[in-house]
Amino acid sequence: SVKNTFLHVSKFPFDGTPRSSSVPRSCRFDTASTIAGEDTPIMSSHGSSCSDSDHESTSASEVHPCVPSVHENLSQDESVNTCTGVTAACEATPRVDECVRVLPTLPDDSLAGALTQVRGMAIAVQQALETEYEAEVSVSWGPMGGATGIVAVIKGGPEQAHDAKEVAKATLLEAAALSESVYVMGYLAQPFRDFGETGFKCWVGNLHHAKSDCVCWDTFQKGFCPRRATCRWYHLDTPDLMRVIVQIHRVP
Repeated sequence: SVKNTFLHVSKFPFDGTPRSSSVPRSCRFDTASTIAGEDTPIMSSHGSSCSDSDHESTSASEVHPCVPSVHENLSQDESVNTCTGVTAACEATPRVDECVRVLPTLPDDSLAGALTQVRGMAIAVQQALETEYEAEVSVSWGPMGGATGIVAVIKGGPEQAHDAKEVAKATLLEAAALSESVYVMGYLAQPFRDFGETGFKCWVGNLHHAKSDCVCWDTFQKGFCPRRATCRWYHLDTPDLMRVIVQIHRVP
């Protein structure tokens, strides 16, 4: 005979703390059996809707083969010394818009607002490094769907370079928590990946207000979707994302 099994899922109240360290107000919790790896994408190749029928969906075990990794490994030879090189390295990665679904185009002012907020995060990192380490910081601006590179030159040894990198990470998380709609993807898991010896990279995503009630929060909090092709919640598209790369160089 078949016995029914009932699972009780606890709901966590919103405590009002910044979203970089807590769960967003409209978050929906789901159990997941898939553990994120370094090469797990935050976007999937299937269409998404705002149907509640996904509430009982199961996780898939495979990723669509044409979806590129958001945490792809870059060799040491790909480490760059200038902001222009940072952008070029990012733009050389596979295009995600060749295999993700096409959703209705949102107004240009929404994308402009997202770009303004993301650039504000980069400026916050620039100011933090200049204030804390008297660093010479240059920024190579990229569009939504592209990449922005931040290169800082500081005086000191390896310890100072490591500390500066951690300051940059903390500044990005804090700036995202204070923004209206921009998130560091995977902020509750491992949002940052090493880039070279003294740099790191991450994805920043913009959540449109109209989609906040039906978004897949796993992609924001964990950096991946455990349901993959079975998920019917809204996933971000290429124009909603930007890669941010920070590099710390030191001089004696």
